[in-house]
Amino acid sequence: MYRRAFIVVLAILLSVSPDAFAQDATTGGEAVAFNALDTFWIIFAAVLVFFMQAGFGLVEAGLVRAKNAGNILMKNLMDFSLASLAFLAVGYALMWGQ
Repeated sequence: MYRRAFIVVLAILLSVSPDAFAQDATTGGEAVAFNALDTFWIIFAAVLVFFMQAGFGLVEAGLVRAKNAGNILMKNLMDFSLASLAFLAVGYALMWGQ
C-alpha cells in the first residue's frame, strides 16, 4: 500500500514542470530557484526520517517487556511531535536563512 502511494507521489512530482515549483527570491543578491527535483528530494528525506523514527520505536518496543511497549511507543511519538514543532518554530528559518 505504501509502495503504491510512494510511486504515485513520485510520478506526480516528476511529471510536473520544474517551473511549477519555481520561486524567485533574492537573498544576498543571488537568485534562489527550486525545481521539482529539489522538492522531491526534501520530501523523500523527510519520509525517510519519519520511517526511521517508526523503526526506532519498534526496536525499542521489542527490547522492553510487553507491558511497557505502549509507553515506549508514546515516548517516540512525543519525541517526533516535539521535534517537528521545534523544526517549524526554529529550524525552518535557520535552514532557509529567513
